Amino acid sequence: MAIRYLIAVGSNLGDRHQFIESAIEQLQQKNVRILKVSSFLETDPVGAADKMFLNAAFGCESDLEPHDFLKQLLSIEIQLGRQREKKWGNREIDLDILLAVDSNNQQIEMDTKDLQIPHPMMWKRSFVMKPASEVWAFTLRDLLATKSLTDRVLSDPSVYVILVAGLLLRFFFAASIPFGNDEAYYWDWGRNLQMSYFDHPPFVSWISRAGQMLVPASWTYLSGRLLVPIFHFLSCIFLLGIAENIKNRTLTSKETRAFHIITQTIPAFSLGGMMLMPDIGLILFSTLALWLMTSYIKLPNLGLRQGLLLGLVFGLAGLNKYHAFVIACGALIFLLVHRRYSLKSDLVFWISLLVAGLATVSPVFIWNAQHQWVSFLFQGQRGVTGDGLRVLPAVQTLIGEILFLGPIGAIGIYMILVGLRKNNGSSNLLLAASLPLLVILKIFSFSSQTLPHWTIPAFWVLSPLMIFKIGENNTSDLISKMNLAANSNWNPIFYLKIVFHKFNFIMQKIQRAFSNSRSIPTKFGLAYSILVCIIFPLVLSIEFSRDKLISLLNNQPGGLGEMTIWNAAERDRQFLDLAFSKNTNELISNSPSCPTVDFIAGVRWFTAAQLAANLPNHPMILNLDRDHLSYYKFRDSDLIISGCPITIISEMSHINSAKEALNLITSQNLDIVIEGHSDRPIGVVRGYAK
Repeated sequence: MAIRYLIAVGSNLGDRHQFIESAIEQLQQKNVRILKVSSFLETDPVGAADKMFLNAAFGCESDLEPHDFLKQLLSIEIQLGRQREKKWGNREIDLDILLAVDSNNQQIEMDTKDLQIPHPMMWKRSFVMKPASEVWAFTLRDLLATKSLTDRVLSDPSVYVILVAGLLLRFFFAASIPFGNDEAYYWDWGRNLQMSYFDHPPFVSWISRAGQMLVPASWTYLSGRLLVPIFHFLSCIFLLGIAENIKNRTLTSKETRAFHIITQTIPAFSLGGMMLMPDIGLILFSTLALWLMTSYIKLPNLGLRQGLLLGLVFGLAGLNKYHAFVIACGALIFLLVHRRYSLKSDLVFWISLLVAGLATVSPVFIWNAQHQWVSFLFQGQRGVTGDGLRVLPAVQTLIGEILFLGPIGAIGIYMILVGLRKNNGSSNLLLAASLPLLVILKIFSFSSQTLPHWTIPAFWVLSPLMIFKIGENNTSDLISKMNLAANSNWNPIFYLKIVFHKFNFIMQKIQRAFSNSRSIPTKFGLAYSILVCIIFPLVLSIEFSRDKLISLLNNQPGGLGEMTIWNAAERDRQFLDLAFSKNTNELISNSPSCPTVDFIAGVRWFTAAQLAANLPNHPMILNLDRDHLSYYKFRDSDLIISGCPITIISEMSHINSAKEALNLITSQNLDIVIEGHSDRPIGVVRGYAK
């Protein structure tokens, strides 16, 4: 019974043309009928290979069954001198079965340890598909018979079961944990959509608004965070795609386990998947863009469609956070250098990418043009307005980053940074996209205030490399590395190298310990992650346990109170009665510019945001902060409050400054202690602004 086969052939050693032609000739000598041979295609090396490949494809017909035909192909590889010393390494000849059709024109499907038909990775490899399309008329049946995302889910459900379980857990946390100050601020943005904002581009407000439209107002926290767990889930999917594109194969079970550990248990990534922050959209669209680029990087030509799509995605990343500009520049410069010999043929791609990216991010430019470029000026000055070299704040930021990454994440990043020279191809694309942002923020941390979470998007971009680094046991001999000279004289650099390599030696020991799932360091790392990513959020998400935690802190929760106090105030009937009860001695304003409902104000931007999110019916809250520019200044720039009744609600430490700034005529002053928050007394002042 004759079977038609589609074969991919490649070579990157010696006389590549001759190797391919010899392989085809030897098949003909073994009674294999060659139907059609494609043109030859030269492509960049992949995997561990470091020389240019010559690829082709051909259709043939043989009476041998697939396993026997595979043995025939392997014997030809051996005869032509192939030695399988390194997986994905250089090779004299490589022959792969892509597709097979029997005499009844039925697709042959096979999935064994030695042979998979159709080839599971063929659709992801442009250097395979381009020549293959010259000799085989691909049909929908071919596509459906090939390993796809759906097949992967069904054949290895654990990969996605864990992701779905994480998604559901994050939905629960998103619906139950009180807003942080920044989250309440972005939630309030969603009620007043603009083309951009002073602090950040607008996409986070669009996320918030979409949730508020889909979720009842009584579910305040979920209404703001509804899309956040979904964005995290999608980011994980695209991250998995990047890792597979880098390796040109599906992940091994060990790599899949590392993927789950990184995406689901590293605090910086896991907690970010349930919090309403601009980073979540930046991470999603940056990951999608890099997934596209790891697919594009091997294409012989890039055109209009690829340019428009990549420009759109990078533009969407730019609508989330200005960090996207650095990530995009690093990635695109790498792509430009990598494809410098194809610049002329790729010209349409680059033009369309630039046009699509600028068009997508244009709302930010339009808004800033209307507001004296205030966002660009503000963000541009953040890293250069410090008071000289400041080491301690930089060290504090570094410690914060380590805590965010946890032991496993910190070790993983360390392994990436010390192994930079071993990366190539798509791995270098990720380094080009992430390292510039890391370096810039590190430099800024020595001269101006930076926050630990600012580097999280860069660490996320590096995480596919972390998947492959975690578990490696590449320890090295300290003595041989140093090449110690018996009669060496005093040399400061020499001893600095000793210190560095000693540190490196210790870190490699830690690395090897982490590679063993039963080791104490791994158990400690996972225990830390479970505590931070599951147990602590679980305590905060349940009202009883949250109140119990506060009582264990002697009703003085400190920094935690910034998140919990306004949720507790919403449940404090005494506070609500005092804050909103009318004083009979109050004057009635006759000013026509005053609203029918009294103004309510906070003294800081975060107080205004938390009051708006937590008070009944979510009233509009004014912000009386004169020292810090925020979204509220632009929103309330046309409001006239002079002569109008106003109620100021804020922490007592802020009240007096607001009264002085407004020259307030007060009719009522209240001092309220919210249950469980004795360290943060709340002041309520009612009166008129002169």
